[in-house]
Amino acid sequence: MRTTALALLVCGLLSSGCARRHAIPDPSVPHRVARETTAVVWVRRHDGRLVEERVRVLPGWWLAAPQVVEP
Repeated sequence: MRTTALALLVCGLLSSGCARRHAIPDPSVPHRVARETTAVVWVRRHDGRLVEERVRVLPGWWLAAPQVVEP
């Protein structure tokens, strides 16, 4: 009886961890931003150096993976 209860508990815990309702974005397709957010991006300065900067990303802007943007 205890073994059966333990087996049901383990199966329940395992199955609850696998069910996800999130979509996994396809990196080969650009995506449109749904809500305003802040992102950290690489920016080229006037002296030619690349630095990290925080930018405000507005709804409707597009995000794309490097394989979409770079030939």
